[in-house]
Amino acid sequence: MNQNPIPEPPQFANYPRASFGPASRPPGIYFETISEAWQIFTQDTGTWVLSVLVAGLLSVPLLALNVYVSNGGSFMPQTATTTAPGYMLKIFNPLHFAVSLIAGAVQTTLYAGTVRMGALAARGVTIGVGDMFYGFRRVGFVFGTAFLLSLLNTFAWSVCVWVGTYMMIAGGSNLLPGGAMVLVGLAAGILIAGSLTFAVVISVDQPVNPFEAIKRSFTALKPFIFLMAVFQFVLGIVMMLGGCACGIGIFASFPVATIALGMHYNYFFPTETVNAPIYIPADAV
Repeated sequence: MNQNPIPEPPQFANYPRASFGPASRPPGIYFETISEAWQIFTQDTGTWVLSVLVAGLLSVPLLALNVYVSNGGSFMPQTATTTAPGYMLKIFNPLHFAVSLIAGAVQTTLYAGTVRMGALAARGVTIGVGDMFYGFRRVGFVFGTAFLLSLLNTFAWSVCVWVGTYMMIAGGSNLLPGGAMVLVGLAAGILIAGSLTFAVVISVDQPVNPFEAIKRSFTALKPFIFLMAVFQFVLGIVMMLGGCACGIGIFASFPVATIALGMHYNYFFPTETVNAPIYIPADAV
């Protein structure tokens, strides 16, 4: 009998090595991941393009319905609702509110699933279009997280920025308080964008409730709030440029942005992420 059997390698020893970028980085913001994400995108262009197409086919009808309801049964904006009172009535219209929630939940869940796809692709795991729907397994938690984030964003933008701007336009004694509200709203927006980037992805990928997802994202990104906000801004420019390219460029720019975020998700959550082990070379085990 052989006294020294050769141990079988762990399952993850055969995972393919990611071709671009290091397998792991310390937590931080790395702008070079944008170019690395492009190279990962080119390795499986068909899957990513099809994913964007499917997401668009699901999202555009919901957006159109939202516009139709918000304009009182018309796809054309109604001038009567452009005044401040009319705008507020439109926001608090129950049907408009319900449609907005449904559209937001679907879009956020697809977005979180796509970022998770990017995290998988960055690990060298084979991906498919179905991976973008992974978040619907925990759609209640994703919806809860997205709803809490929307409340924070509503406070930052719809209340502070919008009301503050309206006060500044009114002028007089409202000018300074209005300016202060705008600054508070902008600061809150940067804080939200920089610290809660991973909240919805965590709610998809980790078995936690919405409050814990927000807490984990804030704790992880707290030292990098401003840098992550800038990184998000740069990714926004990338997607905007893609959209300007006759609309076709979005089929590349959106995947590149989500892959870059997925790579960062791996760096900040290397042990919990995507329920798949980080690749370890066979000769290292």
